[in-house]
Amino acid sequence: MTLLKRFLIMMSVVLVGLIVQGALFSHLSAARDIPPGKLSAPLAEIPMTLGSWMGQDLPIEDKLRHADEHFQRGYIDLETGQQLTLWMVFSHVGLDREHHPEICFQVAGQQEDAAARTYIEVGEREAPVQQMRFGVNNQHQLVYYWHYTLPRPEVEGLSTLQMEYQKLRRRSASVTMQVFAPEMSEHTAERAVDFVKLADAAMQPLVGLELDDSSHKRS
Repeated sequence: MTLLKRFLIMMSVVLVGLIVQGALFSHLSAARDIPPGKLSAPLAEIPMTLGSWMGQDLPIEDKLRHADEHFQRGYIDLETGQQLTLWMVFSHVGLDREHHPEICFQVAGQQEDAAARTYIEVGEREAPVQQMRFGVNNQHQLVYYWHYTLPRPEVEGLSTLQMEYQKLRRRSASVTMQVFAPEMSEHTAERAVDFVKLADAAMQPLVGLELDDSSHKRS
């Protein structure tokens, strides 16, 4: 085979590759306008009463606002008097997941008791709720962290490849939930976990989940 023929074959392969690449890019680009997942109702729709817990909305500082919706409510257990705070953030581009307690508390000067970290199985979640312990001197609190990834709406006419490309190109909408429970007694964790389960169940309708439906991603 002459050098010219080899060159022509090589150029043909390159040209075909460029054509295929262009066609693939054009095909994938059609998915860029898929809308993000949405909440079925505002975060404020979370019930003020959860079991024996009674809530009261708390103000949110401007410096804590970094996403689409923010929620902060204090709850008190009418049976024991225990108090805790429920904090939630919704972002249509997943910005809520950039604020993990492990980082935020370190910035605030509170160290984590790494030996106390554990995981709580809640309902049929794919991933457990993280339980962490932070504090300074003799003041500590338990922090529970988990999030929901909201599924994107179905769009007719898009291929599986386009849908997968969209997932890689842009993070899914999500909601982060955190519960802060100051340590007051040996029963702090026990009652806080009960509250976490109630809050998790109350959140499911807002992210389009049924209580007995484990087919959606909730981690």
